[in-house]
Amino acid sequence: MTPDVWHHAVFCADAVADQKTVWIDGIKKGENNTWFGQANVGNHYKLILGNSVDAPGSAYNAYLNGRLDDFRVYTRALAVADIQSLYLYESTGPQSLQIQSVTVAQNAAASFTVTATGTGTLSYQWQKDGVNIPGATSSTYSLASAKPWHIGDYTISVSDFYGTVTSNAATLNLTGINSGLWRGLLSYHRFDASFMDAAGSGQPVASVGVVLADDRFTQPNKAAFFDGNAYLETSYLPDGSSAAVSCWFLASTIGAAEQVIFFEGDQVSAHDFMAAIRTDGKIFFRTKDDDFTITTDAVTPAVWHHAVFCADAVTDKKTIWIDGVKRGENNTWFGQANVGNHYKVIFGNSVDAPGNAYNGYLNGRLDEFRIYNRPLSVSEVTALYAAENAPNNWRQTHFGSTATSGSAADAADPDQDGLPNLLEYALNLPPNAASRVPAAVQAAGGNLEYTYTRGTAAYNGGTTFQVEWSDDLTTWFTTGVVESLISDDGTQQQVKATLPAGSAGGRFVRLRVQ
Repeated sequence: MTPDVWHHAVFCADAVADQKTVWIDGIKKGENNTWFGQANVGNHYKLILGNSVDAPGSAYNAYLNGRLDDFRVYTRALAVADIQSLYLYESTGPQSLQIQSVTVAQNAAASFTVTATGTGTLSYQWQKDGVNIPGATSSTYSLASAKPWHIGDYTISVSDFYGTVTSNAATLNLTGINSGLWRGLLSYHRFDASFMDAAGSGQPVASVGVVLADDRFTQPNKAAFFDGNAYLETSYLPDGSSAAVSCWFLASTIGAAEQVIFFEGDQVSAHDFMAAIRTDGKIFFRTKDDDFTITTDAVTPAVWHHAVFCADAVTDKKTIWIDGVKRGENNTWFGQANVGNHYKVIFGNSVDAPGNAYNGYLNGRLDEFRIYNRPLSVSEVTALYAAENAPNNWRQTHFGSTATSGSAADAADPDQDGLPNLLEYALNLPPNAASRVPAAVQAAGGNLEYTYTRGTAAYNGGTTFQVEWSDDLTTWFTTGVVESLISDDGTQQQVKATLPAGSAGGRFVRLRVQ
């Protein structure tokens, strides 16, 4: 053996063939064909690497002066082909997998593809921000219609007979979208006619008594309603030292008992990562180290509030933000958010351990619930609050109130131009002066080009815009529609949608806003 040089070694004891062999760098260098015994490994003493001990209590001796890597112990003897393939695989190092970042317009198709080689059958698993995507088990991962919550870092793990290799991280971005508000999003519950996670985990959500109800803009079936005896149980999340939660909440009443907003426990010491409304109306944010961060002020019952809870293990800081303002801070926290891999995340309740009684029921509503695998910066918290509160800001500007009633109601049309307030907001139009939809369509070869203008605040706040076409005004399609951003001045965006003109050279086109 040459000193100070890496070598690959395989030691085989085959009790069936009565043979022991030693292989160095893929070549057999030692053999015993008259061995009649058993390898007899296991259930005697701990396996020791780099040393030996004669008996318990004896001194250790024969220390290794060197290095070890890729140490494997098998329950079987390896065949010659296995040994040689293993040496070839490990001596050339793991295969480098490269995937490319993608930028597309919202609602456009997006895909990632990897090319991989290996020994035996290859298996694939795509991840978004470190979380496995259910069903994404081929060499290509595709999104038929990319949304803001799909923004993030994507990787793929490819496995063969000898092991698993994970690719570089490739980013999905959408043109005209503030990607910072969406990056690192582990889960996103919009409660838009569903309790499911829109961010891509696809994990089931168990509802115990929770129903959909009006959200903060009085839109029906777009918030989760908890009646004081209900909760949602969501999916497991990957472990992490830093994390952030953003949500909108409304407590119908405050004072009778503590009300849990979210809870994730480790089934041992109960809490792990949670926030709740105390009986005095103040909010506390708790992590596994038993540290409480508490707001300085109480929240108002029966009023929607925006909350952000940040645990930053790098700066040793925990903060609570209510309605875009920092209301609680701990600069001496030395811990970890430690969220994930312990128990499912629960909304509106908590449970100390499996089998124990649930407690801390929320009597109120939740909406736009996000969990990040990183802390949010001050500017991100401010931007997130502004984006998700954009309709209220618009109403305050044009009607002097955030109330969704009277002439300021979403469905109201005070200027009688045929456009309800919600559409005027989305298209950045004045609700008190008659106007037309800022859109135009023209023929361009075998295609049609539909150009429209939308409000940047509405778009960044989650309002979706989709151009659709039809040949009979009954059935509408998005097939072949490709959107591109023409301009963005910070207040409004101009977008061009290209779609096939059809065999007749023309068809009906409409803009769907939600």
